[in-house]
Parts: sequence; C-alpha cells; structure tokens
Amino acid sequence: MKYSYLLVALLCALLFSNCKKDSSSGYNLAFYTADSASAYQLVFDSTNKGKLPYIKDGANDCGDSRALRITSLQAGSHVILAVDSLGITHASGTVTLANNEISTSGTKGMIGSISIGTCGVIDLEK
Repeated sequence: MKYSYLLVALLCALLFSNCKKDSSSGYNLAFYTADSASAYQLVFDSTNKGKLPYIKDGANDCGDSRALRITSLQAGSHVILAVDSLGITHASGTVTLANNEISTSGTKGMIGSISIGTCGVIDLEK
C-alpha cells in the first residue's frame, strides 16, 4: 500500500514535469471527459467553448493538444458545465483560481482535477 502511494506521487510528478506554461500570464486549464458514451459541450462562464474531447487515459497536462484548452485565465471562480446536444447538464460545478492554485467543486456529476501551480487538468463526467 505504501508503494502504491509513492507510485502515484511519482507518476503525478512525472506527468506535470513537462507542463507547458503559456507564454502569457494567468492560469491554464485542459478539459476532457473519460466517459466514452458522452458527446458533451463545455460551457465555461456561460460561454460554449466547444466539444469536450474523449481521452480514455486522461490529458497529460494543461498543454495537451488533445484536450480542450483555455489559457491565460485570471484568478477568480468560474462556472463549468458539461451539456449534451439537448442542453441537458450532466456535470456542473466551479473551478476556483487563486494564489497559484486551482481547485474544483462539483454540484452535479463528477468533476475530477489535478493541478500543479497554475496548470490544471479537469475531467467532466456524468
């Protein structure tokens, strides 16, 4: 069990050691879904940002070109939704950007995240 935690910590460190930071300031987020049956759109602060890509094993970091990326975000709380073509919300919550940290909280569905500093990867599922 002890080695499992160590392996997970090492994997996370390797995962984000190559985190590509956008040349401008701010927070950088990468969104995806690991739900293969989904066809969700990402709505970020009431703006449709496009199709949420299916990435089976998750995005590598906030610079992963397979993910839907939003860069140069300023600190604050932002509302995120995963909606289908009928406008039905399957996952919802907030992402808070503050003090070089990224945190998420969900109100519907599953919202998983991992972050290092101003780089965050967020998985939205129902």
